[in-house]
Amino acid sequence: NEPWGVALSPDGAVFVADTWNHRIQKFTLDGTLVLDWGEPGQGKQPYQLFGPRGLVVNSKGVVFVSDTGNHRVLAYTSVGNYIGETTGTGSQPGQLDEPTGLLLDENEKLYVADSWNRRVQVFSFSSDGKFSVEKTWAVDGWKTKSLDFKPYLCGQKGKIYLTDPEQNRVLAYSAQG
Repeated sequence: NEPWGVALSPDGAVFVADTWNHRIQKFTLDGTLVLDWGEPGQGKQPYQLFGPRGLVVNSKGVVFVSDTGNHRVLAYTSVGNYIGETTGTGSQPGQLDEPTGLLLDENEKLYVADSWNRRVQVFSFSSDGKFSVEKTWAVDGWKTKSLDFKPYLCGQKGKIYLTDPEQNRVLAYSAQG
């Protein structure tokens, strides 16, 4: 129901953010459903998801999900076991408000489109499930709290590209912002 995010894992699995079914689905490359996890909910339980949108998988198979309506990013194993999450709703470093697009760079730093805070936050992620803010930068865009226009990220080799749907443009930044 409105899948917004898709990502490939190093082992070739396909992960889908099934946004309005409030779950993550894992498929084989030929489209066979392997498993899913998540349930509707506005809360802080590890499997309560409210509009998951962005999705990336790191080289170790950790699946990062932007749980947009619950204002957090969660980390799961490739079989859906909860590992950790960001620190909560707000505008302080590490807190998020309507996170959408996600990007992993060549060093496995996690870039998050923190859309309603009008910024990008960059996190490192430790093996014990902790997110640490590396840097943030303001975005000259994402001006409204629209429920329809969500920004997404892509990039490589030190370049980060951000969509700004309401302004009909793509913004380019260095990896330092």
